[in-house]
Amino acid sequence: MEVVRKDASIKAVLIRSIRLRCPQCGIGRLYSRWITVNDHCSVCDCDLQKRDGDCWFVFYMSTTFLTGVVVVLVFFIPVTNPLLGYGVVGLGWLVCIISTHPYRKSLAIGIDYLIDAQEM
Repeated sequence: MEVVRKDASIKAVLIRSIRLRCPQCGIGRLYSRWITVNDHCSVCDCDLQKRDGDCWFVFYMSTTFLTGVVVVLVFFIPVTNPLLGYGVVGLGWLVCIISTHPYRKSLAIGIDYLIDAQEM
């Protein structure tokens, strides 16, 4: 099956990333399991593992942003029992970080794809 390469616009790549699809074709699945990135796209043969290691900056910045949101919430949520209140906020932070992991990593891979496309 021959795949016609789609446009590499920023909007298209970011939408593909949010859908957890290949940044090049938008059809192939990015992950084989929850957070295990496929070696190559099954449709267009895009090298996904090459991009997996280059996404640290975006990934850490998104984690830092989410942590900042939680810190702000700690200051604005009144609690009667500090230990219980901060425990709930901490647990909420952990759930948020873990549940958004595939999407944040996928966005980072998509941004790396855009950077590579600009260099060509």
